[in-house]
Parts: sequence; C-alpha cells; structure tokens
Amino acid sequence: MNIYLAWTGTILYWIVWPIGIVLYYLFVAVVAILKLVYWPIAFILQPVVYLLRFIAACLALPFRALVKLEVS
Repeated sequence: MNIYLAWTGTILYWIVWPIGIVLYYLFVAVVAILKLVYWPIAFILQPVVYLLRFIAACLALPFRALVKLEVS
C-alpha cells in the first residue's frame, strides 16, 4: 500500500508543480498590468476623491459639534 501512496504523491507532484508555477507567473503578470492601469486612473480621479472627502467632512461637521457638546 505504501508504494501506491508514494507513486500517487510523485505523479501528483509532477502534475501540480508546473501548473502552480504557471498560475503564479500569470498572477504576477496580471497584477503588474493592473498596477499600470490603476496608477493613471487614480491620478486622474484624485481631485474627485478629495472633493468627496471635503463634502463628507462638511456634512459631518454639525454632528461632530453635537458630540462635543454632549454631557455624560
């Protein structure tokens, strides 16, 4: 029984190892491409993000003032 387990492990190793290597390098390539695409889009949308954060801070201002006046 032990020899069958050894052969099964060896066969699975020789099948899974190349597939794992290919998937790893494919993942690295996809992440690199997504970074190259993400950086210009993030740079272009940066003023929009800052504007939305400013609007959210202005909307939260009255609630923050109420929290400071709260008496425990």
